[in-house]
Amino acid sequence: MILALAAMSISGCARSEINMHAALERALKEAEEVTVPPASYQKEFYAYYAQPCIGRISATRTGNVFAYEGQFFVMNLDVPTILREDSTELTALAFSGGTEEASASGTFTDRQGNPHPYQVRISTLGERHFVCLQTDTMQFYGVCLINSAPLMAGEMLKIGRSVTIEKNAIAAYFKSSSGIYYTGETIELFDSITPENGSIEELFPDTIEPDDFNKTDENSSDQSEKK
Repeated sequence: MILALAAMSISGCARSEINMHAALERALKEAEEVTVPPASYQKEFYAYYAQPCIGRISATRTGNVFAYEGQFFVMNLDVPTILREDSTELTALAFSGGTEEASASGTFTDRQGNPHPYQVRISTLGERHFVCLQTDTMQFYGVCLINSAPLMAGEMLKIGRSVTIEKNAIAAYFKSSSGIYYTGETIELFDSITPENGSIEELFPDTIEPDDFNKTDENSSDQSEKK
């Protein structure tokens, strides 16, 4: 599983004044109502669909790193919750430090029409804006600009709605293993520089084309995971 620690350094950027709660509700409502296409990526323990606007950066057996409009977020398979006898109750999201900007909870339906609980929280810590969305099968984490936070939460929920899991395969593998190991991965969101002409785009790393990882991953990472 991937635990992301995201770093962001920006000088002289004014925070935009937006109604975060209203923007989050709009993004989640759209994500709850969109038609869920068939899964486009099949992994050992689960399958999911990602919109064309979502770039896939890297993947492990139980996690993925995605890019959305030049900003990154992580999706982890929530094995402990899946293996619980009753997975309809989500553990309350807990954060250390930071200031909550907006939060929401609800129930979405997957492609088969099954209901799933979810909760989301957007918080700030200095200039960093943290988005966390949890379902009964997946956990999503991301750091982004404050204006992008509600939209990122919506994209997380769209992917979450598309997920189908192989519970028998998950149970067989993890219950017979000695434990669940977590690997830390640092994701550098911005270069630690001040933009020369005041354009935030200057701070982004090289542009990532959504298809770049998809083309290579299908022939390498995903196939190796199936073996």
